[in-house]
Amino acid sequence: MLGNENRNPQEIEDVDEVKAYAALETDQPANIILAEDLEVGLPKGKEGEIRSGFAFYELVEKKNGKIEEHYITSQIGDRPVLKSRFPKQYERWCKQKIVAKPIPFVWDNERGFWTDKLPENR
Repeated sequence: MLGNENRNPQEIEDVDEVKAYAALETDQPANIILAEDLEVGLPKGKEGEIRSGFAFYELVEKKNGKIEEHYITSQIGDRPVLKSRFPKQYERWCKQKIVAKPIPFVWDNERGFWTDKLPENR
């Protein structure tokens, strides 16, 4: 099952998973971990500072064969690691087909938080 293992699309044997990767070729499998001691909140940044991160999506195949992406969350990090604070949430995510899309996080001093929008895209 896609979700809790970090594999390349070529290593996937499940036909549904192959179809999911074919539709979303730039996505990466999410590595899901239980981190009950995860700190809530994000560190402050400096104006214009950019950090690597990922947006996580559940892949849902519809009856017509099309695959929909359902947004879950975004997290700052260098690897596609989806961190869960709660055991039930972790178990649910491990059963889903979840992919990670690389995104930049940019510190916005005016608003006082990280955004996934580069200044020219606002």
